[in-house]
Amino acid sequence: MSILFYVYIVIPIVEFTKQVVNKFISFFTPKVISFLFLCLEIIGILFVIYLYTRIVLKIKEYLEERRSRENIVENIESKISSVLKTKLEELKYSELRDFASEARRLHDLSIEYKELKEFSSDLRALLTQTRRAIEKEEHKIKIAEYEQEEYLRKREIEELDKRIYLKQLAEEDKKREMLNRLKAYEHPVFKRDNLSEKQVVALLEHGYSKVNEYDIIEKKLMTFLVDPSSNHSKTHTFLVWNVVELLKRTGEVDKIREHESVDADITFKYKSKMYALEIETGTLLGKKKQTQEKVDFLNMKYPNRWFFVVSNKTLLPKYSKLGPSTQRNGVLEKLQKMLK
Repeated sequence: MSILFYVYIVIPIVEFTKQVVNKFISFFTPKVISFLFLCLEIIGILFVIYLYTRIVLKIKEYLEERRSRENIVENIESKISSVLKTKLEELKYSELRDFASEARRLHDLSIEYKELKEFSSDLRALLTQTRRAIEKEEHKIKIAEYEQEEYLRKREIEELDKRIYLKQLAEEDKKREMLNRLKAYEHPVFKRDNLSEKQVVALLEHGYSKVNEYDIIEKKLMTFLVDPSSNHSKTHTFLVWNVVELLKRTGEVDKIREHESVDADITFKYKSKMYALEIETGTLLGKKKQTQEKVDFLNMKYPNRWFFVVSNKTLLPKYSKLGPSTQRNGVLEKLQKMLK
């Protein structure tokens, strides 16, 4: 069945198809070939035109690029020539840094463009010189900054010294005013209890010393400020002052005097007669001749009207052998007996 189908159906269809195709090809082939050749000619002409256009454009682009490059190279060469003629010593520090950047840029371009290669070594040398010039200027700037800092530091120190000096002057004026109010130049001794803290400081800074002494008036140990500026000890200065203060409180006593000469340390007048008191701290004991001369002088000038006031009881036996003597706690009693 299948064979019959193939023989009577398929084969006739195939044969008919072949005949139709052959007739179609034989009818269209000359025209198609002519058309194809025409198309090819058109395509060829268009291709030639396109190729020509591309070549012309390429040549034009090349010439423009070449002209542009020449202009760029000419411009760079002009700048390089200008840079190489620059005198570095005429440039400021900020200008040197900008100049170094420009020279570095031109050096890089001289490497990039072979037409400028001849300038590369000169630009490299110029960069080295510029770097040294910059370092030199930076060194100068550092020195100038250091000198400026030193100047400002000295000014600050001078200003500080000036303020300190003015402050000291003001403080000295205040102290001087305070000392004047205290009449420190007239009083060698001050009771601590009668002074404020500022007054104590002023006196101490003025040279006074703080001492603890037995007060023959108050009859107790107290703190005093004593001026040791005299040739005597602080104890001697205090005792002279303390005895004088006692005499000032004694009735009918006047013309109280303190002496630094051969006379007694203290002299005073009582009922038309002169009396004397010699304050001793033990310094006279080592000078026997001078001690005897002193005793003889007092006996002659103030017979039975003088006595020693010794600073402590250990000295009393030694001075008692030289003349009438008492220690500080017996001054008032001794004085009352002598003035009867």
